[in-house]
Amino acid sequence: MDSLEQMSAAPKVSSASVAESSPASAATHSPLFKLPRELRDNIYEYAFCGPRLRITKHGGIPEPALLFTCKIVRQEAVVLFYGREKRLVLVIDSYDPAVIELWISKRVLLRQIHALASPPADFYHIGTRNWNNLKLGLQLHHDYKICALSCGSPGSPSYSDEEFFVMGLFQIAAEMDCKAWEAVEVVLGMLRPGLVKLHQDWAL
Repeated sequence: MDSLEQMSAAPKVSSASVAESSPASAATHSPLFKLPRELRDNIYEYAFCGPRLRITKHGGIPEPALLFTCKIVRQEAVVLFYGREKRLVLVIDSYDPAVIELWISKRVLLRQIHALASPPADFYHIGTRNWNNLKLGLQLHHDYKICALSCGSPGSPSYSDEEFFVMGLFQIAAEMDCKAWEAVEVVLGMLRPGLVKLHQDWAL
């Protein structure tokens, strides 16, 4: 019997049986999906009640393992994960805008795939003061219309005058989104001396 005959003699697998054995089909047969959606949402939220995720330049966005169990769970749970207040902490070292860029790219994907417009997050700045890095971050807030976010220090219950000043700069950059960045940059440059009064390192 030649190879062609062997192939024709082999038992045929129906498309229905293939569908039955697919991961998506197996997932829908899970007891989890026999529960009402409201109960599944409660389960997802319970799974997400751990410590806040810290996003750094080198660590990326460490999503919980639950979001990788299957496509159906991810579709249902990802909006709950990213939509909850105070879920994520963006740790920005020396005002390096790399973490903001990472977060912006994630926001774009969440909007395109899940119609989640503006996931909330807190910004925490660590390391040295750097006006050029800060200005790049302000430009990203202006260009992508990111609302002002808290810019405190990790674990701090309140903001210093300097942190309030920086938050104000982000607010200005975001609210002047209808203006060209060059015009916004002039305004921010005029405000820089006030920041320098709070700490001389902003003059460097």
